[in-house]
Amino acid sequence: MPETITAIFDDAGSAENALSDLVQRGYIRERISVVLSEDTRGKHFAVEDTPNTRESVAAGMSAGSILGSLAVGFTAIATGGAILAAGPMLAALVGVGAGVALGGFAGRLVGLGVPEPEARLIGEDIGRGGILVGVETDEETQRVEVREILRDHGGRNLSHYTGPVT
Repeated sequence: MPETITAIFDDAGSAENALSDLVQRGYIRERISVVLSEDTRGKHFAVEDTPNTRESVAAGMSAGSILGSLAVGFTAIATGGAILAAGPMLAALVGVGAGVALGGFAGRLVGLGVPEPEARLIGEDIGRGGILVGVETDEETQRVEVREILRDHGGRNLSHYTGPVT
């Protein structure tokens, strides 16, 4: 059964380094999710609408960065707060109905199978400017490698949940 491995990053540079490493090792972008607050997005990215295209330029990062390209696709999650998500976790977070008693984002994480204490911690971290990176995995060897990559690039509060997010 698929398992999603997540970690919190305290800055966009560390998250970008982890994402680059993941992609270089063969993890496809369609299986990688990023969740952050609207304030954090505003701090790290200037998203510009043009008549022909949407472009994202990350402050202090190249326009071709993985995190920068995901910034264009962020969608607000109706949580009572300004939480944005991109990737496979987006559909799951929008569609989940369990955990409503917790309210907001943490309740949606509980609905995905994240234990309540971890869900609350993740929600608090994102509220303080953290960036959550999540990667869908199919095999234990992938899980070990993803945990190592996330940890090596400064990811903390590593967590996981079982099941597909789409």
